[in-house]
Amino acid sequence: MVLAFVGAFVMVVPFTSLARRFPTQRLPEYARQLLGPWLGWLIQFLLTLFLIGSFLLAAITIELHVNDYLMTETPTIVFVVGISLLSLYGAYLGLEVLARLSLWGLGFSLLLGSLMVIGSVDHFDVTRLMPAWEHGLPRILQASSVAWTDTAQLLVGLIYLWPRSTGDTSRWRNLSWLGVLLGAVTVLVWPVFEMGALGPEVTAQFLISCMQLARAAELGIYLPRYEMIMMVLFGWAALIQAMGFLYMSLESLQELFPTKRLSRGWFMTLVTFALLPGHYWLSQDREILDRVHTHLWPVIALPIALGLPLLLLLVAMVRRSAPTSLPSSGA
Repeated sequence: MVLAFVGAFVMVVPFTSLARRFPTQRLPEYARQLLGPWLGWLIQFLLTLFLIGSFLLAAITIELHVNDYLMTETPTIVFVVGISLLSLYGAYLGLEVLARLSLWGLGFSLLLGSLMVIGSVDHFDVTRLMPAWEHGLPRILQASSVAWTDTAQLLVGLIYLWPRSTGDTSRWRNLSWLGVLLGAVTVLVWPVFEMGALGPEVTAQFLISCMQLARAAELGIYLPRYEMIMMVLFGWAALIQAMGFLYMSLESLQELFPTKRLSRGWFMTLVTFALLPGHYWLSQDREILDRVHTHLWPVIALPIALGLPLLLLLVAMVRRSAPTSLPSSGA
């Protein structure tokens, strides 16, 4: 997890450099400007596929956790349709609603993390965290690949929706650094206290070790098992991710394939329902899902999140004659 967030700090650098160089444009627009209309269209198409895949993985993550821990007898199709409709509704409402939901979720997550620390601090032993590198750096890098994928997805969403600005873009750079830092602190407190309170051997035996750790916190008569609350907040965060990725992919698809006969709402609805068969198939087959999420998706996500911004930044640096503020394209 530490390596994943260090990688996120590294990824922010080319993102913010591009945003400062092209403050009035978004990534697809200055990709067309730097690489030409056809390559720019292809890059936006690949990003759209990546965002659709990110939506599916976020939605399936909610479905599997709720199905495994809360509603074990419910058929998979109910979760697939329900999460898809909720994500469609959030995408239709837009980014402002998603931002407000995110702030509420962040506040509750910070409160939950504080309660977890209070409930387990008496059992914490820092010596259980050592040695940190006993299995070697290659295995640690391999284990952190999934977490790298999560940060890569979020940063692609960040640069894709980078707001057009005519003012000082250093503010967005500072907010990006702050966001990564806050995310690191919020997330890293869990594995640190898992290992410190339970030890590596015990932690490795749990399927979801943070749930087992949460059960150790005594909150009184009415909230004796707040891993249920943690499940709700986890689902909240994953649902906001699914809504955001669906919103970005649908907006990008409508830019790539503009339709005059369909309204925005109908276009979003038709595309969401067109994704249902693949969504259901991937949710049903756990073996294929594990292969995609653990092995295939990191290979796709990391080059897109780090390689694409570096490529565009390199081209922009080579073409020094390119202006720093360019007119918006028709898309």
